[in-house]
Amino acid sequence: MRDLLARAQRVRLTRDGGFTLVELMVSMVVIAIVVTALLTLYVATLTSTVGAKQRQSASAIATQQLERLRALPYNTVRAGLRADDLSGDPYISTGRLRINGLDERIVTSTTQAQAPLYPHRRTVIQDGQTYTVSVYVTEGTTTLPSYQLTSVVEWTVANRGSRSIVQRSTTYSSQGCLSLSNRPFSGPCQAAYTATAGITSGRITVTNASDSQQLIPGTNGSLLALDLPGLSASTAIEQTVTLSADSRTFGASSRTTSGDQSTGGVAAAASADTDPSSPTNTSSSGTTPAQTSSTLSISGLAGQLVARPSTSDSGTAAAQVSGNATGCVWSDAVPVTTSQPCAVSSVQSAGGDSTIRYDIATPLTILGGTQPATLARVSPGSTASRAASGRLISSTNGICPATAGNGCSAAAARRNLGTITLGGLPARSRSEDTFPAGFPVTGGSVMELTGFSETVLAESGAGARAPSYTRAGTLSYWNGTGFTSVNLASVTGAVTYDPPPVSASYRNGAGDRIDVVADGLLRIGALDQSQVNVLPCDKTTAAGSCTSRSTSGTALSAQVEYVVTQTVAGVSTELSRFVVIADLGSGTATTYYRGAPDA
Repeated sequence: MRDLLARAQRVRLTRDGGFTLVELMVSMVVIAIVVTALLTLYVATLTSTVGAKQRQSASAIATQQLERLRALPYNTVRAGLRADDLSGDPYISTGRLRINGLDERIVTSTTQAQAPLYPHRRTVIQDGQTYTVSVYVTEGTTTLPSYQLTSVVEWTVANRGSRSIVQRSTTYSSQGCLSLSNRPFSGPCQAAYTATAGITSGRITVTNASDSQQLIPGTNGSLLALDLPGLSASTAIEQTVTLSADSRTFGASSRTTSGDQSTGGVAAAASADTDPSSPTNTSSSGTTPAQTSSTLSISGLAGQLVARPSTSDSGTAAAQVSGNATGCVWSDAVPVTTSQPCAVSSVQSAGGDSTIRYDIATPLTILGGTQPATLARVSPGSTASRAASGRLISSTNGICPATAGNGCSAAAARRNLGTITLGGLPARSRSEDTFPAGFPVTGGSVMELTGFSETVLAESGAGARAPSYTRAGTLSYWNGTGFTSVNLASVTGAVTYDPPPVSASYRNGAGDRIDVVADGLLRIGALDQSQVNVLPCDKTTAAGSCTSRSTSGTALSAQVEYVVTQTVAGVSTELSRFVVIADLGSGTATTYYRGAPDA
C-alpha cells in the first residue's frame, strides 16, 4: 500500500511540472514575431500619417500663395516676376516654366517688388518641416488678357526623397482692371458711386437758463421742444446697390415731473438693394401715417409754456434700383427717369403754424388773467422740401449736364420754410404797459425770418457740375431803436449778431406790474463748397476719383433768454428765468465717384 501511494504522488508531481525550456523558447519566438509585425505596422502607419499631414500642409501653403496673388491689385500681378530673380530656379529654363508637363512663358518686369512675387522662392517652416515655396505668373492661352498663376511647394521626407505639390489658377480682366487703390482684385471692374443728400432736423427748445437738466423756475418741467422736419436720401453703388431714404414731420416733446411726452413727428422710410440674399428688395416706398398732433405743456406759478406742432404734415420716401418717373422725383419736384439707382424723400408741412408760447399768469391776476407771448413760431412752407441722390448715365433735367461713359453720382436737397419768429413778447393790453420806443406793442419779436429757403447740390463724375449751396430769406432783428434787415443770400461766412435786450412792463391801476426781459443772440452758419476733382475721373490713374461736397453750418441758430419778474407793493420777485434755443438745422450734399479702372 505504501508503494502505491508513493507512485501516485510521483505521477501527480510530474503532471504539474509546467513548460519545458524548449516550449518557453518557442513561445518567445512567436511573441517576437508578432511584436515585430505590430511595430512595423505602427511605424508604417505613423509614417503615412506624417506624410499625409505634410502633404496637407503643403497644399494649404500652395492655396494660400494663390489667394495672396489674387488679392493683389491686378496691375501688380500682371507685372509678373522680377527679371533678376529667376536664376537658380530649377523649373525655369530660357524664360519658361517647365514642370509636370507645363511649358509656358514667364511674365517678368524690372520693377516688381511685391511679395510673394519678389522674391518668388522662399522657405516656410511649419510644424518643424521646411517647405520651399515658389510662385509663377505665366501667359494664358486664351484671347483675353489672362494670366496663369502657379504655386509650387516642395519638401523632403526622411529616407524617402523629395516631394512636391503644384496648384494653378487663372486671373484675368476683360477691361484690364488696373485699379491701384479701390479694387484689390480683377473684376468685375465697376465704377464706385456714393451720394448722400438731406436736411438735418432743426429744433427749438425751452430749458432752464442755468442748467438744462433742472426744472424751469416756476414750472413742473425741464424741457419743452419743437422738432422741425428733416429728410435724407442715400445711394451707394459698388458691386451691389444700397439705397435708403426717410422723412420726418413736425413734432413736439416735453419733460415734466410726471414723465416724458411727445406728439406729431411721424416718419416715412424706404430702402432697396441688389444683395442676393434679398432678391425682391429692388424697390420700396413709404408714406407717413396720418399726423395727429396735440399740445404739450409745462406749468406752475410762473404760468404755462405750451408747444403745438402743425397738425397735418405728410412725408414720402422711395428707393428704386431702377429709377422711374413715379418714384424718382428730384429735389426740384421734377420726375427723373434714370433707369439707374435713385433714392428720394419729401416732406410737406400743413395744418397751421407750429408754435411755442408762454402764457403769463399770476395769483393776483395783475394782467387780467392770462397774457400770451409767442416764444417761437414756424409757419408751413409753400412747397415741399425734398432730398434726392442717385446715379445718372445721361443728363436729365440739368443734372450732370455733360455726363458720359460711366455717368456721375448726384445728390441734392431743397428746403422751404414759412415765416419764423423768435423772442416774442406779450402784446400791450393796458395803457399803463410800456415798451421800448419803436418796438411793436402788438406782440413783436426779437427776430423774424421770412422767405427762408435753401438749396444744396453736389455732383461728381464725368460731366458733373461744381458743388453749390444757396439760401434765401430776410432776417430782421431788433437793434435797440428799430429793426435791422439782413439778406441771407449775401452771407457766406459765419456771422453773429448780439442785439440789445428788450424790456416790457405790464401794469394795473394799483401800480403792480410784471416785467419781461428778452435778450437775444443770433448766428448764421458759414457755407462750405469744396470739390476735389481729377477730370476726367473715369480714367485709370492713382488719383482717378472725384469728390464733391456742399454743406453749411447751421442755417440759423438763436437763443433768447427770458427773465420774468413780478412786483407787488414795491416788492419784486423773479417768477421765472428760461432760455429759448433755436437751431434750424442745415442742408448737406456729398458725392464720391471713382470710375471703372481702365474704362
